[in-house]
Amino acid sequence: MMPVMAQSASDAKPVGKSSDEAVVLNPFTITASAEKGYTSAEVVSASRFNEKIKNVPQTIVVLTDSFLKDMNAQNLVDVLPLIGATTSGATRSQDNFSIRGFGVSQTYVDGFKDVQEWGGGEFAHVQQLEVVKGPATNLFGNSKGFGGIINRISKRPRLTPFQQVSLTVGSFDNYRGAVDSTGPLNQSKTLLYRVNAAYTNNGSFRDLQSVERLFAAPVLEWKPTPATNVTFFGEFMHQRYSEDNFIPTVKNATSGLQEITVPYSRSIDEPWQKSLIDKQSLRFTADHRINEHFTARVAGFQTYIDNPIQQVEFLALAPDNRTVTRRAFDLNRWEDYSFLEANLLGSVETGFVKHQAALVTDYFYQKYRSNVRRAPLASIDLYNPVYGAPIPDFRAPSATLATNTLGDGDTTGYAITYQANFFKDRAIITAGTRHDKVTSHRVLEVPPKPYADITDFPNRKDSPRYGIVLRATDQVSVYYQYCEAFQPLLGAGFKLDGSALDPTTGKSSEYGLKLSLLGDRIQASVASFEVEAAGLAVRLPAPNNSFFANAGSNTGNGAEFNLTYNDDRLTVMLGWVNQDVRPTTGGVQGIALPGIPKNQAQLFLRHRWNINKFGGITVGGGVVYQDDRPLTATPGAQILPAFQRYFLNIGFGVRKGLLASLSVGNVFDKKYVVASSGTVWRPGEPRSIKLTLTQSW
Repeated sequence: MMPVMAQSASDAKPVGKSSDEAVVLNPFTITASAEKGYTSAEVVSASRFNEKIKNVPQTIVVLTDSFLKDMNAQNLVDVLPLIGATTSGATRSQDNFSIRGFGVSQTYVDGFKDVQEWGGGEFAHVQQLEVVKGPATNLFGNSKGFGGIINRISKRPRLTPFQQVSLTVGSFDNYRGAVDSTGPLNQSKTLLYRVNAAYTNNGSFRDLQSVERLFAAPVLEWKPTPATNVTFFGEFMHQRYSEDNFIPTVKNATSGLQEITVPYSRSIDEPWQKSLIDKQSLRFTADHRINEHFTARVAGFQTYIDNPIQQVEFLALAPDNRTVTRRAFDLNRWEDYSFLEANLLGSVETGFVKHQAALVTDYFYQKYRSNVRRAPLASIDLYNPVYGAPIPDFRAPSATLATNTLGDGDTTGYAITYQANFFKDRAIITAGTRHDKVTSHRVLEVPPKPYADITDFPNRKDSPRYGIVLRATDQVSVYYQYCEAFQPLLGAGFKLDGSALDPTTGKSSEYGLKLSLLGDRIQASVASFEVEAAGLAVRLPAPNNSFFANAGSNTGNGAEFNLTYNDDRLTVMLGWVNQDVRPTTGGVQGIALPGIPKNQAQLFLRHRWNINKFGGITVGGGVVYQDDRPLTATPGAQILPAFQRYFLNIGFGVRKGLLASLSVGNVFDKKYVVASSGTVWRPGEPRSIKLTLTQSW
């Protein structure tokens, strides 16, 4: 919603130093002192080093804990579409976004792949959200996003006890309760815990749509020595939700344009359709400071997702412009992911140069099973829907097996990143490369024939990255960065002959200017960027729509501007992005083109009045603007109109530890379209109100 040009991640504290926070060894740990309201001055996700944001040669967008609380943000969908150059690209209830015109279907937590494309991006355990613009494969590996990565930073245990309970009620039967508890488990404070949990039960302005989610994220941190941290993370989620086909549009006989002719609440689905996500994830990190120059880190995770879905599928609108033909869809899917990483971080000074280096090796294993069946379903009247079509028997002779897939794949990678800082930030050079080796195996059945077991020839790729920052004064710097990306399409689909899709490759370059004035209270950046992706997965048209093909090249060029002012009372944030995404391979259509606005802008103002000793009153508000967008990738396609959304936030310290906050979205209740998929459009949410009471002690 409001781009902040820094991430709150603190420098490592001296070993043995007493503090309210744990000793920081893990670079993704954030201390409370590092965050100042909505802004911060440091970042780690762009380089794996604790680094000042003005020393990083690329654009970083950060939403701090204070901002997320003020906005009553519950998940990624609440905030990501409001960040410059980031749009919501999904026409179903999936966590699909685009950054600088290219899709992002995988997010990160503390630098780990989160692999929760349908999970909503829960925020109960999130301390901070950051978006790193441009590919970052050589830092995190297998990044499913060439325009950038989305990384959520977890809340960590504290040395002093802290408890918090919050309750939210809102429009469209929106209810949520959350708890946060942390502190030491022993007298020596070498064993710490934190538990974040939330229950969400949300309705929708859309008929027949709802989400019910139970989420828990326990953390246990052990410090066997002053120089060593071992942390275990758990993440458990059980979610029931309804997929949404959104609204079929009708062609206007006079203008020839598609338009929505029914209320934005209209659904063509059935009350029985429900989807389920059961997710269990266990992570660990072990950090040891060898000496003042070197830190070693080992980390890993194991994640299992079970995702059965029964839903309605939209097929077409009949010539009468009101009869919607449908079919029923049954998906039984599970995914199993394992990841292991080891790295060595070093820092040493020689004369006027500070040297930093990171050596990383990692292994990622993915196993999956997907069984898709379809069955006939009665049509429905778009203007006068009558629900009640029974759930089909997906094992009956009238049903069909669409695909049955079992497969696995692994990626082995190693990377090195080096940074030299000359004359205390006057010149900074960053260079690095990553090497990936990918293998995959699968068994595929698509009637009328099964395909033979296939083991693919290993794919290998080196992905370099380099950049430079030059600073004539402490306040002004110029920079340039180039980065290549590599994305194996494991489990993403298959070619018509049953073979695996080729990996997608990409590259990005960016140069710009950064300003930091008035003791970092004013931060500004201007950047020009180019992103290119080759080989994106494109679904084939019917009747071969169970298969995919690799597209040619798509290229996006643009410019981005961000300005932030922040002091103890006043915050002002302004951002603007211009981008042009287009196919650069003749005759080949990519998936990044439809629905990308050429211009996006956002403005936010926040002021706090200290009218009492409990936090006073805080008032914030702003507007988000999105330009016209093409409906499809076809030249001369219909244009979706521009729109702007206004929002308002008010917080009040009622008494010690008790905060009341009110957030209003789409204040003027404007109608707009978020995304489209051909003739099916996703309408934006009307005016909505959330009230939250938070008690801390």
